[in-house]
Amino acid sequence: MEIIKNKIKRFVSGKFSVSDLLSVEKYFREHNFDDSLRNHLQEDWNTTNKIASKSLGHVLDKIHHKIALNRPVKINPLRNLYRGFSRIAAILIIPLLIYLAWDFQDKHLIEGQVEYAELVSRTGVITSIKLPDGSKVWLNNFTKLRYPLDFSESREVYVDGEAYFEVAHRNNDCFIVKTEDLSVEVLGTKFNVIAYKEDQKVSVVLSEGKVKVMNDAGSISETLKPNEKFSLDKLARTATLENVISEDYFAWRGGYLKFREEPLSEVVKKMERWYNVDIEILSDDLKIRNYRGTFKNEPIEEVLRLMALTTPMKYTINEREITDDNGYEKKKITIERR
Repeated sequence: MEIIKNKIKRFVSGKFSVSDLLSVEKYFREHNFDDSLRNHLQEDWNTTNKIASKSLGHVLDKIHHKIALNRPVKINPLRNLYRGFSRIAAILIIPLLIYLAWDFQDKHLIEGQVEYAELVSRTGVITSIKLPDGSKVWLNNFTKLRYPLDFSESREVYVDGEAYFEVAHRNNDCFIVKTEDLSVEVLGTKFNVIAYKEDQKVSVVLSEGKVKVMNDAGSISETLKPNEKFSLDKLARTATLENVISEDYFAWRGGYLKFREEPLSEVVKKMERWYNVDIEILSDDLKIRNYRGTFKNEPIEEVLRLMALTTPMKYTINEREITDDNGYEKKKITIERR
């Protein structure tokens, strides 16, 4: 039992090996969450959640009543972990992800008289959720969504990362998506928002309907038609509007990693989020070289190999270092000109 406790501890911290992953999955399938493990997790709960007045069971009841998380989309073989845990989600996965920053997080925040929920999609997981008004949202890797639990007063949500929306139409009732730098106002439509805080640009791609996009200062405003992409440069405070194939921008919902003649510097950002790795490009001329490709369920080693066939690059996958608690550091990759 002590061994499985240590492996779960490494899994929570995000520093786990493939062996840890398989062992934890196998344990839950065979032992069905026994009393000894429940007691261990209850101790962790009491230690990490001292300020909370609600019990573990009470939080579970509230979460299942408030939020229904759909199954994650399979992206590669390792991501089957979440399917393996589906049987025990009601007992373990949902509450611990909420309060211990696991691969999903849900928090309830109260501002003024409005109660908000916050959902976070972490490494290797595409999360979908149905909002209180019937609208559907898909969250890409490392994306945070914040929304009111009651949509009767306001349909205003906040996004940090990448999300695809299918907004339920309500007469004369706008649905507003806010990011750190702009707002998207809609009545009923389908669109994709890319707004990671660490990125220089934020973009909106419209699939159906019509949306109005405004920057936070109100100095830039555009009304988009289907298959148009609006991009805002956060540093230069300038915007561009271009025609695109909108389906390319939300292929990630189906587990596709897609690059559209993008600079390698942007390509590796997507790969870092997709595979939870660190990638460094050592040759400056490679950073601006465009790359196009589509991958599904491919390990990163195969993606790099195929990229190297059409790009004058070579790559090195460095050995993962073992940490003091016997976990593993994030995989590090370097790319340079061949």
